[in-house]
Amino acid sequence: EAIRTSSYAMTYAHMGSWKSNLFNGELELSKEFMALLDVQTKEEVHISFADFLTRYVVPEDRKMVLQFYSTISANEYDKANETSTCCQVLTAKGRMRYLFVKGKVTEDGNSFGVAQDITTQKEAEQALLNSEQKFRLLAEHSEDIITVNSIDGHLQYISPSVERLLGYTQKEVEGGNIINYVHPDDIGKFSPTESSRPLAETEFITIRYRMRCKNQDYIWLESIIKPVKENNQVVKLICTSRNITGRRNVEIEREQLLSEAKQSEELLR
Repeated sequence: EAIRTSSYAMTYAHMGSWKSNLFNGELELSKEFMALLDVQTKEEVHISFADFLTRYVVPEDRKMVLQFYSTISANEYDKANETSTCCQVLTAKGRMRYLFVKGKVTEDGNSFGVAQDITTQKEAEQALLNSEQKFRLLAEHSEDIITVNSIDGHLQYISPSVERLLGYTQKEVEGGNIINYVHPDDIGKFSPTESSRPLAETEFITIRYRMRCKNQDYIWLESIIKPVKENNQVVKLICTSRNITGRRNVEIEREQLLSEAKQSEELLR
C-alpha cells in the first residue's frame, strides 16, 4: 500500500525516481520518471547513462548533466552530500520539457535521486521577463501555486490555484508575507545559513515545508525558488510550489518502519 501511495504521489507531483550503479553507469528509471519522458511502462527501465544522455538530454545541456553525474560519483564516500541540476529533455513525443534533478550516494555505494518536471515554472520565468500579461496567463492556468515575492517574502502576486490547494483567495494573501503561513518549526528553513551561497549567485533553491491552510490544517509543499536579477541585483523571487503531502507521509511512514525494525533487531541481540 505504501508503494502504491508513493507511486500516486510521484505521479501527482510530476516526479519520478532514478537509481544508478556507479560502477557500470547503468540507470534504473522508475515508471513515473519514464512518464515524464512520455514513455508509458508498467515497470522500471534500465538504460546506460550514455544512452540516456544522447537519447533524451538536449545537446547544449549534456555537459552540465555529465558534470552533475560526475559530482555524485566523486562524493561516493559523503552520503550526506546532495547534488542537483536543471536540464532540458526531448521526450519520446518530441516535447521539450525542463527537469529539476537531484541525487546522492546511498549506503550501498550506488546513487539515488528524483526528477521533477518544472516546465511550467521555466515558462513562467521566461514569460515574466518577456511580458507581464503572458506570465499571468500561464500562472492562472497552472495546477501549481506560482508566486512572485519580494526579497523579504511579501507576496506581490499569487496564482488562483492557491484557493484549490490552501483555501485562500488571491485577495486574502496578496500583500501578506509567506512566513505568516509557514509552520513555526519550518520558518528557519527560509533563513540563510553560514554555508549558503549569496542569493545573487544562486540559480534556484528548493525548500520543503508545511504551510497552513485556511481551515488551519497544514500540508507539505515543495517550492522551487528562482531569484530574478536586474543589473546583477536580485529584485524579486519567482516560486513554484507543489503539494507533496502524500509523498511526505509515505517517507515518514517508511522512516518509522525502518526505525522500528532497527529497534527490533537490537532487542533480539
